[in-house]
Amino acid sequence: SEALFRVKVDVKSLIELLKDASAEKRLYAVRGLGVLGPLAKPALPALAKTLRHDKSATVRREAAKTIGTFGAEAKNVMAALVGALSDKDDRVRLHAVNALAEMGPVARPSIPYIARAVKRYSRDEEFRQAATRAAMLIQTRRRRR
Repeated sequence: SEALFRVKVDVKSLIELLKDASAEKRLYAVRGLGVLGPLAKPALPALAKTLRHDKSATVRREAAKTIGTFGAEAKNVMAALVGALSDKDDRVRLHAVNALAEMGPVARPSIPYIARAVKRYSRDEEFRQAATRAAMLIQTRRRRR
């Protein structure tokens, strides 16, 4: 009812804030969308765009983490997470592979890209461990709702 209407308005406002010139405000928007949880699902395409194009590594990291909270519901933005596996920032890559793990079996198409990223960043032990865990979860876990 009225509360749901307010949340929908807030989601739209936060999506608009993702375009702000201030990295601090964009970070606030990404975190706000994360707090709203499933109600923020309409923001997934905007979060994917933020993950792909934001100048701030901190904002990109948070976008990957927030996308991961949607689990299998984020399958339509999987390409952004796969692209983030080659981000210049190691924490963005880490959060992207963790987000793919959260998607479970629907992320199976990402396995070859994860393997490629592990080879490319073989010296990053933390990423390698997270990628191994992700591949295991993607191949074995039941779909998360």
